[in-house]
Amino acid sequence: MAAGDAFLLTSQFAAAALFLLLACVLLAVRFNSRVNRAFAIFLMLRGASLLFLALARWQIGQASYDALFDTARYLLLAQPFALAYFAAVYVRPQGGALVRSIGVLAVLGAIVTELVFLVDHCTVVCTADPLVPGPLMVVLQATPLAQAIVGMVLVVNARRQLLEPRGKATAIVAAAFTLLALLESAAILVTLETHGWRGFHAPFIE
Repeated sequence: MAAGDAFLLTSQFAAAALFLLLACVLLAVRFNSRVNRAFAIFLMLRGASLLFLALARWQIGQASYDALFDTARYLLLAQPFALAYFAAVYVRPQGGALVRSIGVLAVLGAIVTELVFLVDHCTVVCTADPLVPGPLMVVLQATPLAQAIVGMVLVVNARRQLLEPRGKATAIVAAAFTLLALLESAAILVTLETHGWRGFHAPFIE
Protein backbone atom coordinates (compact mmCIF):
# COMPACT_ATOMS: atom_id res chain seq x y z
CA MET A 1 0.00 0.00 0.00
CA ALA A 2 1.39 3.41 -0.97
CA ALA A 3 2.16 5.95 1.74
CA GLY A 4 -0.60 8.25 0.49
CA ASP A 5 -3.15 5.43 0.53
CA ALA A 6 -2.07 4.39 4.03
CA PHE A 7 -2.47 7.95 5.28
CA LEU A 8 -5.91 8.25 3.68
CA LEU A 9 -7.07 4.94 5.14
CA THR A 10 -5.78 5.82 8.61
CA SER A 11 -7.31 9.30 8.53
CA GLN A 12 -10.69 7.91 7.46
CA PHE A 13 -10.76 5.35 10.28
CA ALA A 14 -9.66 8.02 12.79
CA ALA A 15 -12.21 10.55 11.55
CA ALA A 16 -15.01 7.98 11.58
CA ALA A 17 -14.25 7.04 15.18
CA LEU A 18 -13.99 10.70 16.17
CA PHE A 19 -17.33 11.74 14.69
CA LEU A 20 -19.20 8.75 16.08
CA LEU A 21 -17.66 9.45 19.50
CA LEU A 22 -18.61 13.13 19.29
CA ALA A 23 -22.18 12.15 18.44
CA CYS A 24 -22.34 9.98 21.56
CA VAL A 25 -20.84 12.77 23.69
CA LEU A 26 -23.36 15.32 22.41
CA LEU A 27 -26.25 13.01 23.24
CA ALA A 28 -24.80 12.20 26.65
CA VAL A 29 -24.19 15.87 27.52
CA ARG A 30 -27.75 16.95 26.80
CA PHE A 31 -30.01 14.45 25.09
CA ASN A 32 -33.08 16.65 25.48
CA SER A 33 -31.50 19.40 23.37
CA ARG A 34 -32.95 19.56 19.87
CA VAL A 35 -29.68 21.10 18.64
CA ASN A 36 -27.60 18.25 20.05
CA ARG A 37 -29.85 15.60 18.53
CA ALA A 38 -29.88 17.30 15.13
CA PHE A 39 -26.10 17.58 15.01
CA ALA A 40 -25.67 14.04 16.32
CA ILE A 41 -27.64 12.80 13.32
CA PHE A 42 -25.23 14.58 10.97
CA LEU A 43 -22.19 13.29 12.86
CA MET A 44 -23.47 9.72 12.74
CA LEU A 45 -24.06 9.93 9.00
CA ARG A 46 -20.62 11.44 8.48
CA GLY A 47 -18.85 8.97 10.72
CA ALA A 48 -20.63 5.98 9.20
CA SER A 49 -19.87 7.11 5.64
CA LEU A 50 -16.17 7.53 6.45
CA LEU A 51 -16.14 4.14 8.13
CA PHE A 52 -17.62 2.43 5.06
CA LEU A 53 -15.20 4.28 2.76
CA ALA A 54 -12.25 3.14 4.88
CA LEU A 55 -13.53 -0.43 5.00
CA ALA A 56 -13.98 -0.40 1.22
CA ARG A 57 -10.39 0.72 0.69
CA TRP A 58 -9.28 -2.02 3.06
CA GLN A 59 -11.11 -4.77 1.16
CA ILE A 60 -9.53 -6.86 -1.58
CA GLY A 61 -12.59 -8.62 -3.01
CA GLN A 62 -14.44 -6.62 -5.66
CA ALA A 63 -17.90 -7.67 -4.42
CA SER A 64 -17.34 -6.45 -0.86
CA TYR A 65 -15.60 -3.32 -2.19
CA ASP A 66 -18.60 -2.36 -4.33
CA ALA A 67 -21.10 -3.08 -1.57
CA LEU A 68 -19.22 -0.96 0.97
CA PHE A 69 -18.72 1.94 -1.44
CA ASP A 70 -22.39 1.88 -2.43
CA THR A 71 -23.40 2.13 1.22
CA ALA A 72 -21.00 5.04 1.76
CA ARG A 73 -22.40 6.94 -1.23
CA TYR A 74 -25.95 6.72 0.06
CA LEU A 75 -24.82 8.04 3.44
CA LEU A 76 -22.86 10.86 1.79
CA LEU A 77 -25.89 11.98 -0.20
CA ALA A 78 -28.01 12.25 2.95
CA GLN A 79 -25.55 14.52 4.76
CA PRO A 80 -26.42 17.89 3.13
CA PHE A 81 -30.02 17.48 4.23
CA ALA A 82 -29.02 16.60 7.78
CA LEU A 83 -26.75 19.66 7.79
CA ALA A 84 -29.61 21.88 6.58
CA TYR A 85 -31.86 20.62 9.38
CA PHE A 86 -29.14 21.20 11.96
CA ALA A 87 -28.64 24.77 10.71
CA ALA A 88 -32.37 25.46 11.07
CA VAL A 89 -32.49 24.00 14.58
CA TYR A 90 -29.36 25.86 15.64
CA VAL A 91 -30.82 29.20 14.53
CA ARG A 92 -34.16 28.46 16.20
CA PRO A 93 -33.51 25.96 19.02
CA GLN A 94 -37.00 26.53 20.40
CA GLY A 95 -38.43 24.91 17.27
CA GLY A 96 -41.63 26.11 15.67
CA ALA A 97 -43.46 25.71 12.40
CA LEU A 98 -40.49 26.85 10.30
CA VAL A 99 -38.11 24.32 11.83
CA ARG A 100 -40.67 21.54 11.44
CA SER A 101 -41.20 22.49 7.79
CA ILE A 102 -37.47 22.47 7.11
CA GLY A 103 -37.22 19.10 8.83
CA VAL A 104 -39.96 17.63 6.64
CA LEU A 105 -38.40 19.12 3.49
CA ALA A 106 -34.99 17.75 4.50
CA VAL A 107 -36.39 14.23 4.92
CA LEU A 108 -38.29 14.41 1.62
CA GLY A 109 -35.25 15.84 -0.18
CA ALA A 110 -33.03 13.07 1.17
CA ILE A 111 -35.53 10.39 0.11
CA VAL A 112 -35.87 11.80 -3.41
CA THR A 113 -32.09 12.17 -3.80
CA GLU A 114 -31.47 8.61 -2.64
CA LEU A 115 -34.11 7.26 -5.03
CA VAL A 116 -32.65 9.21 -7.96
CA PHE A 117 -29.21 7.81 -7.20
CA LEU A 118 -30.66 4.32 -6.77
CA VAL A 119 -32.21 4.48 -10.24
CA ASP A 120 -29.15 5.95 -11.96
CA HIS A 121 -25.69 6.09 -10.37
CA CYS A 122 -24.54 8.36 -13.20
CA THR A 123 -26.39 11.20 -11.46
CA VAL A 124 -23.26 11.40 -9.29
CA VAL A 125 -20.54 10.40 -11.76
CA CYS A 126 -20.17 7.97 -14.64
CA THR A 127 -17.11 5.80 -15.13
CA ALA A 128 -16.53 6.96 -18.69
CA ASP A 129 -13.05 8.14 -19.62
CA PRO A 130 -12.90 11.06 -19.00
CA LEU A 131 -15.20 10.97 -16.00
CA VAL A 132 -18.57 12.67 -16.44
CA PRO A 133 -19.90 14.22 -13.21
CA GLY A 134 -23.66 14.14 -12.79
CA PRO A 135 -25.94 16.75 -11.22
CA LEU A 136 -25.79 15.21 -7.74
CA MET A 137 -22.02 15.72 -7.68
CA VAL A 138 -22.72 19.42 -7.08
CA VAL A 139 -24.50 18.50 -3.84
CA LEU A 140 -21.58 16.39 -2.66
CA GLN A 141 -18.92 18.96 -3.53
CA ALA A 142 -20.83 21.84 -1.91
CA THR A 143 -21.12 20.03 1.43
CA PRO A 144 -17.48 20.49 2.63
CA LEU A 145 -17.65 24.24 1.93
CA ALA A 146 -20.92 24.53 3.85
CA GLN A 147 -19.37 22.60 6.74
CA ALA A 148 -16.40 24.96 6.85
CA ILE A 149 -18.64 28.05 6.88
CA VAL A 150 -20.87 26.64 9.63
CA GLY A 151 -17.78 25.64 11.60
CA MET A 152 -16.37 29.18 11.50
CA VAL A 153 -19.69 30.61 12.71
CA LEU A 154 -19.84 28.07 15.53
CA VAL A 155 -16.30 28.87 16.68
CA VAL A 156 -17.27 32.53 17.07
CA ASN A 157 -20.47 31.62 18.94
CA ALA A 158 -18.62 29.16 21.18
CA ARG A 159 -16.25 31.91 22.35
CA ARG A 160 -19.19 34.13 23.23
CA GLN A 161 -21.17 31.40 25.01
CA LEU A 162 -18.36 29.51 26.74
CA LEU A 163 -19.65 30.33 30.23
CA GLU A 164 -23.26 29.52 29.34
CA PRO A 165 -24.85 26.03 29.45
CA ARG A 166 -25.06 25.99 25.66
CA GLY A 167 -21.42 27.00 25.30
CA LYS A 168 -19.91 23.57 25.97
CA ALA A 169 -22.10 21.85 23.39
CA THR A 170 -21.35 24.63 20.89
CA ALA A 171 -17.62 24.16 21.46
CA ILE A 172 -17.94 20.42 20.75
CA VAL A 173 -19.91 21.10 17.58
CA ALA A 174 -17.41 23.73 16.42
CA ALA A 175 -14.51 21.33 17.03
CA ALA A 176 -16.24 18.63 15.00
CA PHE A 177 -16.82 20.91 12.02
CA THR A 178 -13.29 22.29 12.12
CA LEU A 179 -11.68 18.84 12.32
CA LEU A 180 -13.98 17.59 9.59
CA ALA A 181 -12.92 20.36 7.22
CA LEU A 182 -9.23 19.83 7.97
CA LEU A 183 -9.31 16.04 7.62
CA GLU A 184 -11.39 16.11 4.46
CA SER A 185 -9.15 18.74 2.86
CA ALA A 186 -6.05 16.70 3.71
CA ALA A 187 -7.64 13.53 2.31
CA ILE A 188 -8.60 15.27 -0.93
CA LEU A 189 -5.10 16.69 -1.41
CA VAL A 190 -3.45 13.32 -0.74
CA THR A 191 -5.84 11.52 -3.10
CA LEU A 192 -5.31 14.06 -5.87
CA GLU A 193 -1.55 13.78 -5.47
CA THR A 194 -1.64 9.96 -5.45
CA HIS A 195 -4.36 9.12 -7.95
CA GLY A 196 -5.29 12.33 -9.76
CA TRP A 197 -8.83 13.24 -10.80
CA ARG A 198 -10.02 9.62 -11.03
CA GLY A 199 -8.81 8.88 -7.53
CA PHE A 200 -10.52 12.03 -6.22
CA HIS A 201 -13.88 10.70 -7.40
CA ALA A 202 -13.16 7.12 -6.38
CA PRO A 203 -15.71 7.08 -3.53
CA PHE A 204 -18.45 8.10 -5.98
CA ILE A 205 -17.58 5.90 -8.97
CA GLU A 206 -19.75 2.92 -9.70
